[in-house]
Amino acid sequence: MQCSIAYSWAILCLGCLIAVESKGKKPSGGGGQGTGQVIKDEFGNLEEAMQLLIEKLKTDLKDDSASTRDEVSNLRDDVSNLRDDVSNLRLGESDVRDNLVELKESMAEMKKQLSELSNDNTEKDDTDDIKTIEPLLDSEVCNKSSTMFQEIKDQLKGCQKDALTTESRINVAASSEVCNKSSRMFEAIQEQLKNCRRPETTENNKANGNFTESTSGTESLKEDLEMMIREQMRKLVETCKTGSDDQTYSELSTNVTFPVAEDCSGQADGVHIITTRTGKQFLARCESGWLILAHRFDGSVDFNLDWAAYRQGFGNIFREHFRGMDNIVAVLQQKIYKARFDLTTWENETRYAEYRTFDINDEKNKYRLNIDGYSGTAGDSMKNANHDQFSTKDSDNDADKRHCAVVFQGPYWYGSGCNGVYGSVFGKYIKGSKCTGNYAGAFGCITWHYWPEKLPGVTANYHYSFKEIKLKIRPI
Repeated sequence: MQCSIAYSWAILCLGCLIAVESKGKKPSGGGGQGTGQVIKDEFGNLEEAMQLLIEKLKTDLKDDSASTRDEVSNLRDDVSNLRDDVSNLRLGESDVRDNLVELKESMAEMKKQLSELSNDNTEKDDTDDIKTIEPLLDSEVCNKSSTMFQEIKDQLKGCQKDALTTESRINVAASSEVCNKSSRMFEAIQEQLKNCRRPETTENNKANGNFTESTSGTESLKEDLEMMIREQMRKLVETCKTGSDDQTYSELSTNVTFPVAEDCSGQADGVHIITTRTGKQFLARCESGWLILAHRFDGSVDFNLDWAAYRQGFGNIFREHFRGMDNIVAVLQQKIYKARFDLTTWENETRYAEYRTFDINDEKNKYRLNIDGYSGTAGDSMKNANHDQFSTKDSDNDADKRHCAVVFQGPYWYGSGCNGVYGSVFGKYIKGSKCTGNYAGAFGCITWHYWPEKLPGVTANYHYSFKEIKLKIRPI
């Protein structure tokens, strides 16, 4: 189109130019016939040039018109494709809605079936005959299995080796007679459950078309029981290996096979045999290079123990535990270590307090604590315990006239006026946030007084009992 306009302007300008030139020319000979012939020739040339330009203009107009038609056609195709995409999107949304509806219906049906299976009332079948749904464990075979379960529970109470240490049992697979007997009982239960089905689920009834949704649900329940048995067997083996949580430990058995290191620096996460430069050996858990000294999280272990227990350590390495003052001192003598306290509230908020200076003197100096250089997010609640000696319920080493470990029902590095207990690691575990039942309802639990904000549900932060606390060290 732009070319056509240009051609038109060119034709107009050319005509004007020729007209002007013709007007300005004078006749070269005598008479007007010569002049007329010249003008006639010039206009003939002009007509021919204009004709050529017009033809060129027509050709360009045709080309522009064809190009425009192609562009319009492509635009129509794009619009058509867009409509198809929108249509497919709507169909997809419809399919998603249908699938959600089917999923909700399936969940409702599953809940209904579970409710029917757990109900011991009578039901009607399709022929209006009334039948009684028998409980899964009503048969003689299933009752026998149930009895065996109870026997296993009783056996597990005594499923522990007569060794002195918890850790010495870690490499004891189910080798004791009691553990083997319990394991065989579980295997027998699995065999019994193969026959533990209602008559409606037999192969004959299946062939006769009498297999109902109710019997199908019973089969699902049987599968759940078998899964439960497998889980209980796993716990059985673990219990037989590790022992119960109330066991204290002393020396490490020679048949334990775990990675050996002097601390957790550069070590993988998990249980390691810590062998210090002085030859002290004990088990400890490593976590991102930190060696865990104490861990509290469920109250399964009593921490209000005597001096001897804190000297050697107690608890289960896989549960709540304390690694022992003598072991910790042996590690701290190797390098310069920093300490970290990880605290979790009952509102599941976790913060930490890290101390660049952390050292504990030996037993002769009553495990005196040196702690300083705080950084972190939980607040410095250990500052009042710095340079204080350790006290337990049978060893009073605080500067107060009271026996602080008895008053507050927990060991700690108590200072003058029992002030050091602002950050109690070893206090009583309360399954809730409010510390009660101790001296003035304060300090006697797992507390951390200098938490930056006021803790919920208590009048003062030292009345708050934390859900979890972990004390760990690593080299600087």
